[in-house]
Amino acid sequence: MPKFNKRINTENNGFEIRVYDIDSSNQDDVNKLENYIISKVKKMKIHNGISTYSNINGIKKEFLNKIKEAENNNKNELSKIGIPKENKMKWFDVRRSRITEFMSQLLLEKELNCVFFEETDKRINLSAFEADEHVKGVDVTGIHIDSNGCSKFVICEVKASSSSDIPCSSSKELLKDIKNSYNLTNKRVFREITDFTLKLSEVNSSNDINNIMEYIVDLYAKILDEKSSKNLILDNILFIPFLIRRNPKIIENNDIGDFNNFNKDDFEQINLKGVMWVLNQDIDTFCIDLYNKAVPNEQ
Repeated sequence: MPKFNKRINTENNGFEIRVYDIDSSNQDDVNKLENYIISKVKKMKIHNGISTYSNINGIKKEFLNKIKEAENNNKNELSKIGIPKENKMKWFDVRRSRITEFMSQLLLEKELNCVFFEETDKRINLSAFEADEHVKGVDVTGIHIDSNGCSKFVICEVKASSSSDIPCSSSKELLKDIKNSYNLTNKRVFREITDFTLKLSEVNSSNDINNIMEYIVDLYAKILDEKSSKNLILDNILFIPFLIRRNPKIIENNDIGDFNNFNKDDFEQINLKGVMWVLNQDIDTFCIDLYNKAVPNEQ
C-alpha cells in the first residue's frame, strides 16, 4: 500500500478533520496506489465469469466444467457483459465513482483503522444488471475499531471535485448525504446495517471476524428493539464524510473550508470525522483510465 502523508489534523466546528496526500513524485507509491485500485476492480464479480466462483452450491462438476469451457472460449463476449457505459459527464461516470470509493477504503483502512470485507462490498458484489449503475444507499460501509478495541459501524459518503473553489459544491452535497443518513427515521442506516449483517455471515470464521460479527449482531438487535433510543444507535456509528480534491491550495494554505458547513450544532449527537485526500492529478482522467486499464473495453 502507498504511504499516506497526514498534512492537516485539526478540529473545525467541533469535528476532527484530517487531510492526506501521497507523494506523487514517488513512483513506487504511485504504482502501489494504481495496483491496489486495479486489483479491486478486477475482483468485481461483474468482471469475472461464473466459473470463478467454483464453490457455487448445487452446480454439478460436469456443468461447472461446461461453464468454464464456454467462458474460456468467449472471453471477449464475457468481458462486454460487465463493461459499464461511458457517460459524457465524466464526473457522473460509474467508473469514477467506483474508483473514488475504493480509494476511500484504502485510506480509511490504512490511516483510521477501519475494516472492510469483500463479502459486504457493494462494488465487488454488483450484479450484471447493475453494470451501468451507481451503488445504492450509503457509498461505503465497514467497521471502525478504536485503540481500546471498541467497534463502531462506519457510514462513509464519498465525493470528489477538481474545483478551484473552497468550499466546492461537492462539499454541500456531502453534507446533505451525511444528514440523510443521520436522520434515522428514513431507515437508510438500518437497512445498511441489516444488509451488512447478512453478508458478513458469509465470511469465513476467525477470532477477529467472530468479534466483529458479535458486535454487528448486537447492533442489529438494538435496531430491532423499539426501546433503543436514537442516541444509543448513533453512539454505535461513525460518520465519515470523505472528499477527494484536486486543489493544492488546500494544503498550501492549510484551508479546510470544504468542511465549514459541518457544524456540531446541527447534530444532536454524532461521531464524525471529516477526511480529505488531496490528489495531484485530474480526478476524472485518473479514475476512468485506471478502470479501463483493469478491464479494457474491447467492443
